[in-house]
Amino acid sequence: MTDKERLDEIISKHTDLDKDLSIEDKTWVIQEASKVELLEEVNSGLDGDYQFYKIECDKLGKKAEQLEEKVNRYGRDIDNLLKENQRLEAFVEKLHAVHFTELQREKAMVERYEKILKEIVSYSKYEGNQWYEKVKKVLMD
Repeated sequence: MTDKERLDEIISKHTDLDKDLSIEDKTWVIQEASKVELLEEVNSGLDGDYQFYKIECDKLGKKAEQLEEKVNRYGRDIDNLLKENQRLEAFVEKLHAVHFTELQREKAMVERYEKILKEIVSYSKYEGNQWYEKVKKVLMD
């Protein structure tokens, strides 16, 4: 398309333009119309890009919401596990206390039996009923 055809097309689109424009004015109109057409084309492309990126942002927003839900769920799971861990630690502490008490009791019994055995061994020099009576007395204590 020649400049003249292009100019005639532009002028025919814009009926308010005077047909008796000078060449400089017509050149200026062509340049400005070209700029407008180029801007419209760029704008059209930008609109398409905007729509594409808007859709992508919406997808990312939904994905972010899903990830946030997962993080919140994992946070609740961690809180529950921490509470369960604290409960188990308290239970283990009680078990240790009970076990320690049992050990102390068993230790005291062992010490008592050791004392009894030592006394029995020391009374082994007695004969007959005397030995039996001494052991019986120690065991009854």
